[in-house]
Amino acid sequence: MIVVRHLGKHYGDTPAVDDISFSVAEGEKFILLGTSGCGKTTTLKMLNRLVEPSAGEISVNGRDIKKQSPEMLRRGIGYVLQNNSLFPHYTIGENIAIVPRLLNWDKQKIKERCSDLLDKLHLPQDYYHWYPAQLSGGQQQRVNIARALAADPPILLMDEPFGALDPVTRRSIIKELLLLDEYKRKTIVMVTHDIDEAFELADRICLMDKGKIQQLGSPTELLFRPANEFVRSFFSGHYLQAALKTLKLKDIWYGFNEAANGEVRLSSSASIWEAMEYMNSNRLQELIAWNEDTNEIKSVKSSELLRLFSDYTGRPI
Repeated sequence: MIVVRHLGKHYGDTPAVDDISFSVAEGEKFILLGTSGCGKTTTLKMLNRLVEPSAGEISVNGRDIKKQSPEMLRRGIGYVLQNNSLFPHYTIGENIAIVPRLLNWDKQKIKERCSDLLDKLHLPQDYYHWYPAQLSGGQQQRVNIARALAADPPILLMDEPFGALDPVTRRSIIKELLLLDEYKRKTIVMVTHDIDEAFELADRICLMDKGKIQQLGSPTELLFRPANEFVRSFFSGHYLQAALKTLKLKDIWYGFNEAANGEVRLSSSASIWEAMEYMNSNRLQELIAWNEDTNEIKSVKSSELLRLFSDYTGRPI
């Protein structure tokens, strides 16, 4: 668990981060979201002492991070940057192996871990001996993620990890990341300016502006119960897509029909957006889904999904 109490960072008289407090539970996906210059990246960097706080306290698993050397702290925290941060004169294998070598893993264990991560991130094994300049931007970012995961740290910090990628590559990597066991079981704090990305990945979102937290809560809470006018206006231009990615099939389950014979395609925990994408890509007019809470199997026609969504939100499409 990460606990932040009254954290602040000032540059001269200017507060970059102004007296913020939050906690991140073990295994939680916590997104720092906000306007440019709001303090989200500074906050992230203070968690592993890349930036030293001006005020406040940070503890990781009950230990004050100021009582640990920055080097030892960072060996237990993976870090992924937006831009390519690979060492250009190291091979891909050498880049991935940096932290395991610092931790004195034996060579065979390092090689097996690198090979495993290349497979999981859909990179050919031949790339082990290649150099970063020989890879595309998307491939280099996969290697950045592999390097951050190599020593299997319990915490992963990600600073706009997909921001420099084109939309198609970004979407592909996000899908791969969501399927990784390493991602599912880690505590992750991620900075992004992309609202859709935040709503897709977050358990909770910390929305910041001018160094302060404007609202902290689940995507549903921020979207449907905004704390103030700033929160409401921040999401107004992205409401439809964010809502479709936030609401689950189980939220509109009351409008589903008894299922005729057919193959169950999705769980009711899938978002309405995921259901629409799935039906479109598979050319389905009707979707059969399973509700794991009630153990029911029901169906819904594609034409009914958006109507049920409009009924639930009270907003026409």
